[in-house]
Amino acid sequence: MPRNPSLSGVRRSGDRGVTEGRGAGQMGWYRFAAGLLEGKTVLDVGAGTGRGAEAFAGKARAVSKQDVDPQLEELGVIVKPLESFDDNAFDFVTAVDVVEHVECDQEFCRQIARIAADACFVTTPLHNYRRQFWPFHVREYTFREFHDLVVTLGDCAFFLGTPRGEAVYPVTSLERLFFVERMINNELTNLPTRAAQKLLPVHARYNSHQAVLIRV
Repeated sequence: MPRNPSLSGVRRSGDRGVTEGRGAGQMGWYRFAAGLLEGKTVLDVGAGTGRGAEAFAGKARAVSKQDVDPQLEELGVIVKPLESFDDNAFDFVTAVDVVEHVECDQEFCRQIARIAADACFVTTPLHNYRRQFWPFHVREYTFREFHDLVVTLGDCAFFLGTPRGEAVYPVTSLERLFFVERMINNELTNLPTRAAQKLLPVHARYNSHQAVLIRV
């Protein structure tokens, strides 16, 4: 998986104040998730300031927010590691743009699947070889890498969309997407493939963000 080339200098969210690196730029993804979790108990993992989980109000039966930064405790966030939660503790677990910040990503995904009784929803940026790393990211994932990270955890439905989640589209063909991704990540075919993408309807394009709904 693509590692941040400046890994020794990766910044930690909240390193220069509680809101540092914790913008509410993914509200569309939270609103999309809200349509999946109606009537359920929910844990929002890596919740930051908790603003994103506000989208679940009126949908979820109960919402809890988790993070590991002690600065967030005064904002009503549960500050403790995922290992401290019981199996099947919540019906639904969300992790919106969190996994790319986590060093031990496989264990992170295993833990959220363990905590969820019904399903998990995970989003992350979609990496290609021209993409610049955000300084808070440990790694970023191609679609193939993200797929391989989560596919053994349960029944997976994948989505692509815009970074903020204003538009979200289901992935209807894994093989087609794997092929397009290979073309985009090849220096010789990158530009022609990107040009060809503009001729496709927006729902069929190789978008810049990815997500998965995992039925555990």
